[in-house]
Amino acid sequence: MRKQTKTREAGDPTGEDVMYVTWEEFEEGSRDIARQVARFMREEKMRFSGIHGVPRGGLVLAVRLSYLLGIPLAQAIGERTLVVDDSSVTGATLRRLCEPHRNRAAVFVHKPDSSAFVPDFTYKTTSRIVNYPWEAHDDRN
Repeated sequence: MRKQTKTREAGDPTGEDVMYVTWEEFEEGSRDIARQVARFMREEKMRFSGIHGVPRGGLVLAVRLSYLLGIPLAQAIGERTLVVDDSSVTGATLRRLCEPHRNRAAVFVHKPDSSAFVPDFTYKTTSRIVNYPWEAHDDRN
């Protein structure tokens, strides 16, 4: 079972339901996605030529996956590039970047209620607002 994430307390002035991702959970999720990608590459008998992180949110996850999988970062998207973002909210960015070359996509969080694009590799699905540790404005991450 996946680790529970923290939400804002009922007295929070924003009143929004926020999923706070900790650095520990980010590491757990990164390793989970890396396992999914490694299994895919074994089963498909292929290897990604590079990992491209969508600026800004996808960069942190892309760097971590690059280290875990031993695949270099790619500044440009070509064939066999794994496109990485932190979240798939509408799916528009991932669709625009992946479809021309039929690339695969990995995200930490997929929002199926609002995203028209379904990533190939995902750690969590939610409809909540997500706050990542690199976006932290308080000590809840």
